[in-house]
Amino acid sequence: MSHKSIFKVLVAVIVLSMVAVIPAASAAPVAQNQKGLTIYMQMGGTQGDASTLARTNGAKAAAEKLGIKLVEQYSGWDPQKMIDQFKQAAAANPDGIVIMGHPGEDAFASLVDQAESQGIIITSGNNPLPPGGAQQERPGPLRCASCGRPLGGEA
Repeated sequence: MSHKSIFKVLVAVIVLSMVAVIPAASAAPVAQNQKGLTIYMQMGGTQGDASTLARTNGAKAAAEKLGIKLVEQYSGWDPQKMIDQFKQAAAANPDGIVIMGHPGEDAFASLVDQAESQGIIITSGNNPLPPGGAQQERPGPLRCASCGRPLGGEA
């Protein structure tokens, strides 16, 4: 896979891992269609539940806009099911996998390394993984949307 292709897949994976769709973004033109890409995405809970719905709707809208085949995976927040789903996704050899980091670094590290060695781009949609592992959507601490300060009491 060329560097240009890897970049396109990475951009598509990151777009799909966003939990909300900004209305103005839907009116913006898409630079290049990503038809032919397949991305598996761990949604977390169960289909249609309140904590998963925004992630699902955002991913579906982005996939439709970019022409990407999206394979949704629901785990009911079960970490072992997330691991099993990751193995299923990696076996399908998609272009990218968006994971939920709930199972933890120890559970995911070797699986992520193996998938990346197969050329699959991995990103974590919520929990950071160890450096050198999956591409992280949001490096650093979460920040207050209005003031920009890190959450968790840090100044």
